[in-house]
Amino acid sequence: MADLRERIEVHRRARVRQSRRGEHAPYNPPSQKRDPRPVAHLAGASLAQICKAAPVNRVLKVSAASVPRSVAGAIAHTVREAGAPPTLLAAGTASVNQAVKAVAIARDYLAEDTQIDLIAQPQFDGDSDRVTIRLRRANGIDGTNRTAQLTVKPSSDPYKVAGAIAGRVREEQRVSLVAVGPEAVFRAVEAVAVARGYLQEEGVDLKM
Repeated sequence: MADLRERIEVHRRARVRQSRRGEHAPYNPPSQKRDPRPVAHLAGASLAQICKAAPVNRVLKVSAASVPRSVAGAIAHTVREAGAPPTLLAAGTASVNQAVKAVAIARDYLAEDTQIDLIAQPQFDGDSDRVTIRLRRANGIDGTNRTAQLTVKPSSDPYKVAGAIAGRVREEQRVSLVAVGPEAVFRAVEAVAVARGYLQEEGVDLKM
């Protein structure tokens, strides 16, 4: 499935408190908007134990060898049993690619028997390739806004893509990122994380 065309929809989220950073301050990964809630993976825990765990421990690790449909099934099961989705941890291009696919499939699984949708917000650990993808329940995505499509390639500069995303969001548009292959998907997720930093000072957050 490495060459599967992935489509990542990016939307505005509720406004957040204004940052004190200067208007033209460059993006710096360590100062990226961070969720104050830490997460800790329960090594060796079963899915049943993860579902019953506290939110900070409701975590699934995704590796390069993970099967997206299996991870998606675990995500959907956790939503149904715990009432909230897990947080995903991934490190590296292949792992992030599998995690993104799993979220897309899980949304389809949940749409089959519930009115629940999922939104995701990526956060990188500094300038490393380790990413935390926080999932939240949603009641469905508003598709009435205009959509701008951006193609992300393996060679794309995530900072330039992030600037394009931020520009479209400021114009009240949704953004559809089209990426083919693990490298392109990884660049797209990087771009969303960077765009969150760009828009933070304007009190705007993003979801995908």
